[in-house]
Formats: sequence, structure tokens, C-alpha cells
Amino acid sequence: MYLLDDSPEAREMRANVVRLLETRDSQNIALACQLMEGGGVPPEAEPLLQKYFQSAYIEEIAKVPKVALPYVRDVKGYYYENTIAFPPELEFCKRLESLYIYALDDDLEVLPDWVGNWKLLRTFYIGNSKIASLPATVGKWTRLTEFNLGRNKLMELPATVGNWISLQTFTCQSPNLEALPETVGEWRQLTQFRLYGSALAVLPDSVQHWKALQHFELWSSSLTSLPDAVGAWRQMKYFYCKSGQLTSLPAVVAHWKNLEAIDISYNQITHLPTEVEHWEKLMYFIAGENKLKALPAEVRNWQKLEFVDIGSNDLQALPIEVGNWRKIKEMRLYENKLTDLPMAVGKWEKMYFLNLANNQLTSLPDAVGKWKKLHTLKLNNNRIASLPDAVRNWYNLTELHYQRNKVTSLPDAVEGWDKLEKVYLAYNQLSALPAGVEQWRKIEYLSLRYNLFEEIKLDMSRWENLQYFFASKNRLRALPEGVATLKHLKQLDLSDNQIADFPSDVEWSWNLVAVNLKKNKLKEVPTSLLKFKYLRDLFLSHNEISALPTDLRIGDWDELRRIALDGNPIPALPDVLFELGSIYTIYKDHKTRLSPYTISQQDYRRKIDVYSL
Repeated sequence: MYLLDDSPEAREMRANVVRLLETRDSQNIALACQLMEGGGVPPEAEPLLQKYFQSAYIEEIAKVPKVALPYVRDVKGYYYENTIAFPPELEFCKRLESLYIYALDDDLEVLPDWVGNWKLLRTFYIGNSKIASLPATVGKWTRLTEFNLGRNKLMELPATVGNWISLQTFTCQSPNLEALPETVGEWRQLTQFRLYGSALAVLPDSVQHWKALQHFELWSSSLTSLPDAVGAWRQMKYFYCKSGQLTSLPAVVAHWKNLEAIDISYNQITHLPTEVEHWEKLMYFIAGENKLKALPAEVRNWQKLEFVDIGSNDLQALPIEVGNWRKIKEMRLYENKLTDLPMAVGKWEKMYFLNLANNQLTSLPDAVGKWKKLHTLKLNNNRIASLPDAVRNWYNLTELHYQRNKVTSLPDAVEGWDKLEKVYLAYNQLSALPAGVEQWRKIEYLSLRYNLFEEIKLDMSRWENLQYFFASKNRLRALPEGVATLKHLKQLDLSDNQIADFPSDVEWSWNLVAVNLKKNKLKEVPTSLLKFKYLRDLFLSHNEISALPTDLRIGDWDELRRIALDGNPIPALPDVLFELGSIYTIYKDHKTRLSPYTISQQDYRRKIDVYSL
């Protein structure tokens, strides 16, 4: 039936086509096109098709019915995933305003010259590709406002990009891009510039015309300095120049009076210019992994600062002016050369997270007692012997890293830390804990490794939430009281102590998955260990054990994966050990990879490895 004749059937079919087109539903559009195939497009359907394709995003032109292809030329948006070449029909989409293409396996290599036909183009986005150059015809995109070219192989930009006079956002990831043409200075409406992983070594002086720029990102470049032209960026709010070769910032950054965040980490910067005093709106300062030796007194004006990361530098002291940072909440000062903190830090009353690890601190000032909102404190790898009593005010503290110092005791003031969840006290000189630590009712993780404990005079049963307890490398002769009653305990490490007795008449938590008792003085495997049904790792090496329990049965250790028995005078391993279906490693002989004991070929086929830790 011919759709355009005057028969009642044709009139009814045309009415159906119009009704389907009026819904503007993609499935109904496809059905209407099916009805029109071979029968022609009725006049009343033409404006509906034009209107639909003018506003629709076409996902794949190859799937557009032939009868509708003439109207695709009016399409304003094109979206497609997994393509290796441009559909040739796009050449005729002269009204195209938005293009989104996600290339398949980075196989898209070329932009054809005819992309210059898209004179109305506003948004250009192509995901990962192998595009190495842009044709000069892209200069015809004079209305372009957003350009985004994901990971690519672009080596240069054509000078014609200077015609993108409406450009507001430029984003590109080009490891081979070494320079920008001077014509980029014509991007006078540019507000956001992002260039990732490039080989860019210099910014052209013409960037002085980017006076509307607010957001600048340049990561992993070869840039060694910023030109004075950046002083024209007086609207700058977010400046990120990370992982480059910068050695300093120019004095013209004084003009960045609207700056709110700056990230200059992973550079070679040795000092900050005094002109940073004009950054009075700064809230985030990130300059980790540089070579800063000091902060200028002018940082006093950063009174809105909330986040600071100046870790891994060469700072030997903080100026007293940091006391003006009264809104600071998070600070990272790790891996510097700080020997003390100024009393002015007591003004950081909103401090929530503080990392002072890997410095040369010997003490903390009493002023730290003002940090009443402190949540996480990292003091590891310093030279601190004790904490001031003022820390009693840290009643919001939940995580303390205090390992690798010279701590001989904890103050009684720690009793008030009843929100504490994680405590790291390893590698110190502790021999006792104050009774007040029993109030750490929320403690989940406690490490006392490498200290001088001969006994732990505490009732650990009060730590009902404890899941991880590590006290290896001490001088313990017995298990701490109450440790066996901890229902949530998952990992227990008491290795390298002098424990000779492991109580067998105690009901242990069944949640234990790892027990390490190596290098003690145990003479037998405690029968209570047979009750750990979820046990996965059991290390008993280097004790005085001469035999395994005679009542060991299959099923006692259903989940056991590894057992270490090396360094014990055990004459033979019981067969039942090799019959545990879940086990895959038995540590027995420290001299050879395989045990000298006879193991059946069947056991070999099961690939049970028998070797030392």
C-alpha cells in the first residue's frame, strides 16, 4: 500500500504515523519510520521528523531508518559508545551542537577534515582515543564552549584553535603535548583549563588574556616556572599544578586575591613568596612533596584556611603566625624536621585530623589541650617520651598513632578518651598501662608490639569491642586477664614472649581467625585451640612442642589454611593434619622446601606445601 495515495487505508496509516511521531518517544519514532519505509514520508509527518531530530541525541546514525536520514542532518546532538571511526553521515549534520563519543579500545585515530562543517558545535567530547592531531578545520567551531579530549596522543594544537573565541572549558589528557600555540590567548572567555599528563614545559605569554580563568589544572608536566602572565588571572579560585618541576611561584600571584584552593604538591619548590599574604580567601593549601624549608610570616592572613598538606618537606619549625589559622580542621605535617610546636597551635580549636609523623618532636606543648575536637592524631616516628596532662581534653579522640617514639608511660589523663577505637603504641619502652585505659570501651585495635611488658595488669574483658590485639616482642609470661572472653576478637598476636602456659579450660571467642604464638615456651598445643572453628592461621613455630593433640579430628579446624610448626621437636606430623580439606600450607622444616617426612603421592597431588615461614 502506497502511504501517499488517497485511499481510506492510506489516510488511516498516515494518521497512525502522525500519532506515533507526536509522542516523541524513540521507540515510537522507529515504528513510524518502519511504516513509512517504501511508502514515502507524508507532508504532515515532515515537520514532526524535523522537530524530533533537531532536539534528539542520536546514539547511532547507522541504526536510523533510511527514510529518516534526510532529517538527521538537522540533529543537534550525537552520542555514541564503542566506535573506531566517525560515521560518514555526521559530515552532513551541519546543525550539530553536541558531540559525545566514547572510543572502543582507544582505536579512534583520526578526525576527518569535514568536522569543520559543524559550525554550530558547542560541546565536543571524545573519550580515550589515539588521536594525534586535530585538523585545521576545527577553527570553524567558533561557538565552541566546551572541549574535552580524554587520553590521546595529541602532539600539538593547530593555530586555528584561536578561533574558539567562545571557549569556556578546555580539558585534555595528552602525554605528548609539549606546547600550546600563542593563539590560545584568544580564549578570552575561558573559565576552566585542565591538562593532564602532558610534557608541557612552558606556558605562552598570551595566557595573560585568560582574565576570566577561575580553575587551572596542570598535572605531570615539565613546567619549571610560571610566567608573569599568570598575574592577569585575577578571578583564579582553584589552582592545581601538581607533579611538575616548579621551583618557585612568581610574585604576581599576589593578584590571585580570590584564590580558595591551591595544590602545588610533588614539585621542587623551596620557598613561598611573601605575596601569598594576599590569599585571604584561601581554604585549602596543598604543597606536599616539595623542598620547603620554612613558611613566611605572611601566612598569618590565611585566616579562612581549613585544610593544609605540607608533608614531606624540609620544615624545621612553624612560624607563630600559624596561630591565625583558627578554622583549620585537617593538617598534614608528616616527614619534616620539626623539633617542637609553637604555643600558638593552641588556637587550632577546630582541629580534627593532624598528622605529625616522621618528624623530630620531643614533646608537645600544653596548648594542645585546646584541641577538644581532635579525632585522629599521628605522632609515630618521633622522639616523644610523654604526653602533657592537658591531653585529657581530647575526649573526641578515636585514633592515636604513637608508635616508634620513646614512650615510657601514658598519663592518667588518657582515661577520658572513651571514644578511642584504634591505638598504635608499638616500638616504645612501655612496661605498664594506667588503670584508666580500661575505660576505652570502644577500642577495636590495640598494638603494643616491641615494648617491655612483663605482664598486662588490666582486665581486658571490659574492651568488649576489641577485634585486633598485638603484643608481640615483649616479655609476657602469661596471657592478659580477660583476653579470652573478648567475643569480637579476630586476631591475636603474642609471639616473641615467654608464655609457657596457654589455659585450656577457658571458653575462647569463636571469631578468632588468626593466632600467633610463635617463639614462646609452650610445651604442647593447647586443646582450647581446637575450639576455634573459624581459625585460618595458627603459628606455633619455635616453641617446645613435641606432639600435636592426640584427639585432633577432622572438623576441628574446618577453616584452617596455614599452620606453622617449624622449630619444634615434633618427630612426625599426624596424618589427620593432611586430611584437613581446607589446609594448603604446613610450615614444618626450615631447612628445605619439602618436609623430610614421608608424604603420600595423594598429598603431593593436593599440593600441600610444607616449608618454613
